[in-house]
Formats: sequence, structure tokens, C-alpha cells
Amino acid sequence: MVGKHMSAVAVALAVFVAVPLTSGAADAAKTGGVPAELVGVWSRSVTKANWKKYGITPGLPGESGGYPVGVWTIVVKKSGSISAYSPNGYIANCATCLADFKQRFSSAGAVLTFAPEPCSAKGLYRWKVAGSALTLGLVADKCGERKALFIGLWKRA
Repeated sequence: MVGKHMSAVAVALAVFVAVPLTSGAADAAKTGGVPAELVGVWSRSVTKANWKKYGITPGLPGESGGYPVGVWTIVVKKSGSISAYSPNGYIANCATCLADFKQRFSSAGAVLTFAPEPCSAKGLYRWKVAGSALTLGLVADKCGERKALFIGLWKRA
């Protein structure tokens, strides 16, 4: 799903990548300002209930309107950017694949800060990595799209 819905998702993903949960993240090795344990490929199943909880219209891949339901993938880079892929959009090691959106974020200790796009305010999230699981938790965000997409458990792909 590309277009106005994807920019809202971009904000949501930006929030995800920008805010870590405390778990030694402050002590984690840094790679260009981004904790090394956060860098990589992460996937999470986003359901209709996730979208609806924050007042967002869900949809299925290929449907017009609504945000896609299914497994989302984000690629977190040491440069402080993420590439987000809606369901069925990510193929490992694909040099020509296009992300649904890209977003920059900043990291300060255990908190990620995402830009105020497409929503009017920035989003703050805490992160925690345990083994191959990343948990994102809300600190502060008024953006329903970001909250629906990022809050919860992500698995290293």
C-alpha cells in the first residue's frame, strides 16, 4: 500500500526505530549512534485489531484503502534510518526492491525519537532486545498509525 497511508505508516515506523526500551540499550555498543543490537531486519505481524485499537482503518494487501494487515518488516541501519516493507514486500538481499517508506530517527539511551511525519508530533518509544526479540513500548505519541504499527513484539528476521 503506497500513498497517503504509507506516509502515516512511515511515521509509525519512524517511531519504532527511534525509541528503545531499557535493557542495557544505554550500555549497548553504538554503531553510528544507533545501538548495535537494534540494527538489522525485524518482522512483526500487524492485525486488524492493532490498527482498529488506534482508530485506523485496516485493509488487506492488494486492497485499496486501509493499512495492510500481515507481516511488516523493517530494516534498521546503523546510519539511523529505517526502510519499512508492508506484507510480502521484503525480500532478503534484494538490491532492487523498494521500501514502502524510509524514515530517519535518533537514539538517546533507551529512547527512540521519530520525526513528526506524517503526524503533527514526534513519537517517543522505549526498546528492549532479548535474544532475537525486540519489544517496542510507548513513551509518548499522538500518532495512531505509528502506535498501531510499532507497539509490540518484533522478531529478528
